[in-house]
Amino acid sequence: MGIEFVKDEADKLRLDPLEVRGKQPGKHYRWLRKSDLNIAQKKYLGYDLVERGGPEEATIDSTTRMKKGADTDNTIQVGDLVLGVMSEERHQELRRINQEKIKRRTHGVEIAYREKMRSLARGEDVGFVEHKDNPSMKGMDEHEYAERESYLESKRKGR
Repeated sequence: MGIEFVKDEADKLRLDPLEVRGKQPGKHYRWLRKSDLNIAQKKYLGYDLVERGGPEEATIDSTTRMKKGADTDNTIQVGDLVLGVMSEERHQELRRINQEKIKRRTHGVEIAYREKMRSLARGEDVGFVEHKDNPSMKGMDEHEYAERESYLESKRKGR
């Protein structure tokens, strides 16, 4: 006979070491690796390191018993991570820029694929299954979807 210990959902949430408490509205928080290069890149993008003494705090803090050396700086850290923050507006702008970059890159791949298929078929029409984006999916509105489809149709017809 033994004792059975079951962790329920409340325990899992309470013991999350990367949970940030006291988040400020309009701010985006992210745990960053503490490597010098990574911190420099994130600061360039607009992140600031969160200092202790503000309303934000990690679940694991100085009162948590852990084997570690003495803290030499005043940032909020968990292991090899440090807490970073930026405005929600800047975060959304970076997401939009990344989505546009992804769109441009995937569009070029799609066109190259179609051209390669045509060259392999020696000018004959070749049937293949093509993924169609759902216009109701996040990141592409109906106008963008219709515009993209008309562009692809004109490429199919060779205009």
